[in-house]
Amino acid sequence: MSYGTPPPPPPPPPPPGGGYGAPPPSDGFPSSGGYGQQPGYGAPPPTPYGAPPPPPVQMPGPYGAPGGVGSSTPGAGALAQWPQRALGYIVDYALSIPGSILYFIGLPKTTTLTINGQTTASTSAGNLGLLLLGLVIMIAVWVWNRGIKGGQGQTIGRKMAGVTLVDANGAPLGTGKALLRDIAHILDSIICGLPIGWLAPLWDAKRQTWGDKVMNTYVLTVPK
Repeated sequence: MSYGTPPPPPPPPPPPGGGYGAPPPSDGFPSSGGYGQQPGYGAPPPTPYGAPPPPPVQMPGPYGAPGGVGSSTPGAGALAQWPQRALGYIVDYALSIPGSILYFIGLPKTTTLTINGQTTASTSAGNLGLLLLGLVIMIAVWVWNRGIKGGQGQTIGRKMAGVTLVDANGAPLGTGKALLRDIAHILDSIICGLPIGWLAPLWDAKRQTWGDKVMNTYVLTVPK
């Protein structure tokens, strides 16, 4: 610099506020990471080259089972096996035995007596009080256990067997439909009085009885 030459002008000041997320400039000029160089708001970080893509999210199938209707995958949400269903029925209908005994005792009974080749028959009046009490107990147990509790999914028998009852959407049936399903089970014994429909879960792909097919219901396994 020769004598008498004016000094160079100072560098321009940095832009107001500096770059978005950029470090303050050291030489008075914006750095390469200045405003406008950052990725867009909310953009995910770049995936390293050659990294495998994330696995897809697997949504559960209908009725809580991974394979949906017809899945036989063991574990919660799988279609229940026939022995489990049979155990639930046995326990549920055993609850009505006390009422059935009272009802039987209260029924009028006919007694036959044979003396010297002559047979006479006599009929007792029965006990109307015991008969009505037994009938009320049986109906109350059926409505409470098979209707109210069964409509929520599990009767006492189903809970012991580790199964639950749901509709086609995987939801509980409600009291009315649960009781109607029990009535629909009449179809399971309609052929010559044989319980063929009750055995249908042994070979049916969806493990349904005929009553289940009418009501479109499913029995699934759940943790005990």
